[in-house]
Amino acid sequence: MSFEQEENIPKLINEVPPQKGFQDKIGEYVLRIEEGEKIESFGDIPQSWKQEINRRLKEKEEIQKKIDKRHKQDQEEINKIRKEILDTSKPEGLEEKNNKLKEYLLNKIQDRFTKEVSRNLAISNIQKANNLELYKIALDQFYNDNRKANYDRNNEKFDYDVEQVTSEVNDLIKRVQNENGWHYRIPQTATTANKSKERFSLNVWANKELVRRLDELTYKYGIYYKTPTQADDWNERTDPVTIYITNPDLTPDQIEQLKQEVIQVTKDFIRDNNGFGIYGENISEGVEFGPESTPEEIKRLKTQAETISLEAKEALDQYLQRNGKEKSSVGQNIAAQRLINFLS
Repeated sequence: MSFEQEENIPKLINEVPPQKGFQDKIGEYVLRIEEGEKIESFGDIPQSWKQEINRRLKEKEEIQKKIDKRHKQDQEEINKIRKEILDTSKPEGLEEKNNKLKEYLLNKIQDRFTKEVSRNLAISNIQKANNLELYKIALDQFYNDNRKANYDRNNEKFDYDVEQVTSEVNDLIKRVQNENGWHYRIPQTATTANKSKERFSLNVWANKELVRRLDELTYKYGIYYKTPTQADDWNERTDPVTIYITNPDLTPDQIEQLKQEVIQVTKDFIRDNNGFGIYGENISEGVEFGPESTPEEIKRLKTQAETISLEAKEALDQYLQRNGKEKSSVGQNIAAQRLINFLS
């Protein structure tokens, strides 16, 4: 062997580069380090092995960084697409429906406002409204469409002094609660402690004889009802009277009997069926029976609105609440459903 050949022979094992036969062993060391072991625990291994181990660890670290970066980019893209679906990229045809909604509201202005100044202001508000403002205006209009009325106070069945009896107690009524423009007439047999799950809405004339009959009916079943505090307010609503079924002891058969008695008691004072037939069970002309508004119903409406747009959902968030708490009336739920149907 020549001197040159001898010089090319590695003198120390530390100088021997890792060969193919050692790859699996180095891979094992890499895995052990990733599991928490220290490289010092492997004993006296060649320096070149340590370098290869560190190289592989660094390479895997760089690969993981790229994977994490890509995952973050993918998540950002997913969030962007989700936001576009719910917000920026409105469902196909929504802008056209918004324009039709504006047209509907502008046509309603002529009937709703008699004074030119008020009418022009309302028109201006609709024309310059963004989507959220437009939906809030529409909710008020839909509520008015369904609940507001203008019945003739000259009708022979209208008692202009009906509040004289709706505001007073008697042998059957133990308390009259005056609240937010309503007289809540509570019979001796009823309590307001129990929540109402179902109710009747009545499209009836303001009439003292009707009040007497309703006193007797609600006393009999241990439930209560409300009327407007002023006679003229009866003429401005399609549902001036609401009967609340608050007696938890009533059986299904008794409730069915109650339905028939409500029809009989009110039939002489029914005005028409305006505003009814949309929600609940229209059991007779001017008589509607159905469930009260519930948290589940509000959630359903908001979920439907969210599939349309974020503005529609926000409009219902603001509309279906009282004093910052999620709460609504049946009339509000009807208005909310009409908006959803209009935009769907």
